[in-house]
Amino acid sequence: MRKRLLVTAALIIGLLAYSWHPVEIAVTTDLPPAEHSWIRGTEILSQASTDVGEGSGVDVDSRGNVYFLHRAGLPFNNNGIIAKDVVFIYDPESGQQIGSWGSGLFMSPHGITIHRDTVWITDVMSNKVMQFDLQGQLLASYGRDYPFYLEACLRIRNVLTRLPCWAPGVWYARPTDVEVYDDGSFVVSDGYRNSRLIRQRADGSVIWTLGSIGREDGEFHLPHGLAKDRDGNLYVADRRNARIQSIDANGQWRFSWSIPELGRPYGLTWAEDHLWVVDAGDSHEIAGGIARSQLIQLDMQGNVVNRYSAFGNEPGQMDLPHDVAMGLNGELLVAEIRNQRLQVFHRRRATWIIETP
Repeated sequence: MRKRLLVTAALIIGLLAYSWHPVEIAVTTDLPPAEHSWIRGTEILSQASTDVGEGSGVDVDSRGNVYFLHRAGLPFNNNGIIAKDVVFIYDPESGQQIGSWGSGLFMSPHGITIHRDTVWITDVMSNKVMQFDLQGQLLASYGRDYPFYLEACLRIRNVLTRLPCWAPGVWYARPTDVEVYDDGSFVVSDGYRNSRLIRQRADGSVIWTLGSIGREDGEFHLPHGLAKDRDGNLYVADRRNARIQSIDANGQWRFSWSIPELGRPYGLTWAEDHLWVVDAGDSHEIAGGIARSQLIQLDMQGNVVNRYSAFGNEPGQMDLPHDVAMGLNGELLVAEIRNQRLQVFHRRRATWIIETP
């Protein structure tokens, strides 16, 4: 009996030693003043109200209609189904709301991507990725409900970062964003707890997975946003590592960018042969961290072309910008968490630097 207890104790100690793998959150620094002349004006499409909550995501359909994803006044860790619409649709010319949908489907919607006029949304509390048509009709749902033990295991793994947590089938652990390929396959940034990317076919079967929590190439510390270029290469906002990593369509690591001016990327989009990034600063990540909000334009070598920085809640300022998309006329659309709104930034076209292939 004593021998059995000693063996059990040794196994527990060994497991804890293996599981303890602290990964520090990268600290960014205050940055020099950004150039503001490339932004000629702003407007607010969606204001904070009882029907609008934290601005989590934004994208645009083929006609330029803007889809704004929010949490309808409920917090990130909401545990119930949201009874209100969480997708608001805006006309690109008038800025008027022309539709809404999504009630009774989500707990905490996080990321939105529109591909070939189908809408893909991740939910970090139901741990699902869902596909809809433009009118909000559910077309497909991916991800499994958790077995009884998994949530407890994942909570422990928040501290013991190498603790193995197993469940049957394909499951997500707070998925943050999704990118879709023309063949119907898709990549999920799986996200807050699994710190990995997973590419799946339309039938849900797995093509490849990449990553675990860490700071090495191809590892992630909260992959928070995704973008995809015309060649199918992915760009990952590796939030707690304060960098962008690029992965090819086959799941192979390409390169990382972690220049100081990048700050802490939360969301990003690829358009006009550039990456457009929102940096939400350190105040939401680290006690006493720097409060900062940026819009950044990068060329495809990782060089900063333009930066715009303005923290606050006035028009033209941002507080925890969470996602960015490009509108039909080249305007930048920014979904904000703390300001609970969708803001439009109009650019001076003469200041653009656009590469051609």
